[in-house]
Amino acid sequence: MITDNPLKGFDIYHGDGIVQLGLAKEAGYDFMFAKSSEGATGVDPMYASNRARAKEVGLTFGAYHFFTAEDPLLQAEHFLHTAIPAAGEIIPVLDVETDFQGVASAALKCADVIKSRLGRYPIIYSGQAFYLAYLQRTFPATDYKIWIARYDLEPDPVIAWTFWQDSESCHINGTDHGLDTDLFFGSADELRALTIN
Repeated sequence: MITDNPLKGFDIYHGDGIVQLGLAKEAGYDFMFAKSSEGATGVDPMYASNRARAKEVGLTFGAYHFFTAEDPLLQAEHFLHTAIPAAGEIIPVLDVETDFQGVASAALKCADVIKSRLGRYPIIYSGQAFYLAYLQRTFPATDYKIWIARYDLEPDPVIAWTFWQDSESCHINGTDHGLDTDLFFGSADELRALTIN
C-alpha cells in the first residue's frame, strides 16, 4: 500500500470544457497535463488556452499527444510543432492506448524523434493492461518514465511507474463533471527534475 504524500495533478482535453485552473490550484493540485494533438494532424482547440492559464496560476504543465496508427514520424513532428515544449514544462507525453499491428515499434519511432529534438524520451502513458501486454518490452521503466492508468487498484508493483492516473471521475473545484486525476509520489524538486531544461 502506498502511504507517501503524493503531489496531485490532473489531465484535461477540450471535451472537459473550461476548467477553473485557479480553483484547482487553490484546492492543492500541483501539476496538470493537457492534450495538444492527436495523430498526424489533429489539434486540441483548447490546448493553447489551457497551457497559458496553467502557467498563469502556477501549475506545473505538460503536454500530451494521443498516438494513432498514422505515420509515427509525422506524428512526432506534429506533436512537437503543436505542443512547442518549453523549459520548465514536464517532458512531453505519448498517450499510447490504441491497439494496432506494430503499435510498440511505431510509438518507438515517434519517441526517438522526440528524444533527438529534446534530449529526453517522452513519458509513456497507457492503461496498465495495455502497457503490460504491448508496450513494456519496448518501453521499459528503466529507460522511460511511465504513467499508468488504473482506477480500481494501485498499479502493479511490477511496473516502476512514475505517474498514476487514479481516477477518471474526480470532481475538482469549479468543474461540474469528473476529471482524470493523477498522482506523483515524489517531491516538488523531483517533479522539477522531470521538466525540460
